[in-house]
Amino acid sequence: MSPRRFFLLNPVNYKVKKIFWVVAFCLISNILIFLASAYFITNEYKGESDSLVMLKSAIDTENQLVSRYIKAAVENPSSILSEDTEKMSAEHKQSLGIIDSHIKSIENRKNSVNRFFSGFIVIVTMITLILFLIIVMIFSKIIGPIYHINHIITDYLKGEEVHFRPIREGDEFEELYTNVVHLIEKKEK
Repeated sequence: MSPRRFFLLNPVNYKVKKIFWVVAFCLISNILIFLASAYFITNEYKGESDSLVMLKSAIDTENQLVSRYIKAAVENPSSILSEDTEKMSAEHKQSLGIIDSHIKSIENRKNSVNRFFSGFIVIVTMITLILFLIIVMIFSKIIGPIYHINHIITDYLKGEEVHFRPIREGDEFEELYTNVVHLIEKKEK
């Protein structure tokens, strides 16, 4: 049995080869489109991350201002500032807790999306590569026999010695190949 060769890059211009390259182009463009969309979505979350950093900075600034206000009110109990410092302190802590939990949920969502896209990119790439290899194998089983049948007929028409080879296991057009071989053998006798 001869080793399997891939005839997809052969200059013989079969429509099957063109169909193969169209399918390959579709698979590759599918990956590129998916990667581009994943890139834009992760960039969108990068903008959200920048907003979170600015929000955390604003919260720290507000926390410092409120803490100074409460400290000033406690140190100078006779001023107008000291009216409801305990209530203000409790509300401030509650507000900071709500904002902090919201920030954590946004960060968790961002991390989940990043993990999802990373896994999805790997899966889509693997599936596309597997499909590409399956297509190469299928088209090789189709194009190989056609290529050899073409050489047999071309050599016969040129009057050259025709070299037959056994058809490989799993190749398509086995019946056509054997009929061409029998026809040429019958004509040569």
